[in-house]
Amino acid sequence: MDNTIRNFFWFCSGANFSILKRCPTDHTKFVGIGATVFFTGLFASISSGYALYFVFNDIVEIKQRLGLAIFFGICWGAMIFNLDRYIVCSMKKHNSRLKEFWIALPRLIFAFLIAMVMSKPLELQVFHTSIEYKLGDMEQLERRKIEVSKESRYLKQMNELVAEIETLQNAIDIKKNNFDNLIASANCEADGTCGSMIRGKKGLYLIKKAAADKANLDYEYTKNKNQPQIDSKNIKLDSVRELLEKEKRKIKFGSYDGFDKRLAALGSVSDENESIRLASMFLMLLFMALEMSPIFVKLFSPKSAYDDLLELKEHNHEIYKIEKMSKINQATNERLQIVLESSNNKIRTELDGNTDLMKSIIAAEQEIAQVQINQWKENEIEKIKNKTS
Repeated sequence: MDNTIRNFFWFCSGANFSILKRCPTDHTKFVGIGATVFFTGLFASISSGYALYFVFNDIVEIKQRLGLAIFFGICWGAMIFNLDRYIVCSMKKHNSRLKEFWIALPRLIFAFLIAMVMSKPLELQVFHTSIEYKLGDMEQLERRKIEVSKESRYLKQMNELVAEIETLQNAIDIKKNNFDNLIASANCEADGTCGSMIRGKKGLYLIKKAAADKANLDYEYTKNKNQPQIDSKNIKLDSVRELLEKEKRKIKFGSYDGFDKRLAALGSVSDENESIRLASMFLMLLFMALEMSPIFVKLFSPKSAYDDLLELKEHNHEIYKIEKMSKINQATNERLQIVLESSNNKIRTELDGNTDLMKSIIAAEQEIAQVQINQWKENEIEKIKNKTS
């Protein structure tokens, strides 16, 4: 393998070059770990770029959207790459597998979360045909919901107008049917096919004809009275329907697309199709395995020469740190000892000076006392002499 590529994958694995070069048996292992970390970051970049392309769907034009998706996709991939590199290189080998597992557990959980985030955008691309078809159904359903919502605003008014029109029209129809029945009865009476069954019985015919004429007048009156109202209400009904159609025409989805809608479509398709649901689950598991593979390699691989040398270097560094701290502490103690001795000498000098002062004070007090005694003595002698004389 070319040294440039090898060194690049070593860098991706977070290995220490100076130590790794002394361990030829570990070269391939760290190339594999580094390649896994690199391709995980690459797939994360592609996945996030695809997702962000649809996130910016309704915000900017397609050229700007593509540029933003590429830029932020690279940023996201670089961040995932850096996190994976840190997770892998921060794992150290220990003599206890249980201890290593507990140390790796938070990293495995974090890798699991990253894999779930990465897998969804690529699932959208893998099943894009079914998703596009489902998006069409969802768009129609959403449009129908909005139409029903708008219709509900006008439905009560339309129903009232229709009911009033039917009531007025029924009144006309009743009068019309009554007239038709009576005129038919009068005509058949004249023909002798009903009633008295005597053709040309004029008296009975005239009675029925008069009733029919009266019914006709009633019908005409009702028609002349109700028809203008029916026409007026039909005009209002047509006006309401026209307003409703205008509201419906205002419904515009633009491009019914977006990351959230595609996720919803993927969920619906997965619920409806068992094969797609299983394929989606296995795709997510594949990304989980890919994301966790560098950690599992470090976790289950035996302790190698690289690990021993790295541990030795860290141990030497720890010893050097302890020695350095010990020297710093010793120098600090020496400085404190010097300061303490200097302070003691100063106190001793002050105490010596105070002793001489106290001696002088005591001598002065003794001298004063002696003078007072001599003075008292002289006064007493003088008193005795005065009494004797």
